Amino acid sequence: MVTEEEQSWADVSPEELAPLFRRAVVLLIAFDSAVKIVVEEIELLARSAVRRKRMESIQVALGAYDFEKCLSLFLVWAQEEGINLEE
Repeated sequence: MVTEEEQSWADVSPEELAPLFRRAVVLLIAFDSAVKIVVEEIELLARSAVRRKRMESIQVALGAYDFEKCLSLFLVWAQEEGINLEE
C-alpha cells in the first residue's frame, strides 16, 4: 500500500494515471513498442520517489523488450495504488 506520506509527494492522483495505465497495459499485452510513448507520459507524472523508482524498473524492462515483466510491474503498481484497469 502507498502511505499517506508517499502519496503527499505525488503530483497526480491514481485516477489521473488510470487512463495511461490502461493504455500501457493494452499495448504491452499486444507486445506493441508504442507503449514507450505512454510510458514517457506516465514518467512525466510520476514525481514521487516511490513512483520514480517504479518507473526506473519499468524503463529497464522496456529497454530489454521484456514486455511481460513490464506488464507485471504495471499490474502490481496499479493494484497497490488502487488503479482500476478494467474501464
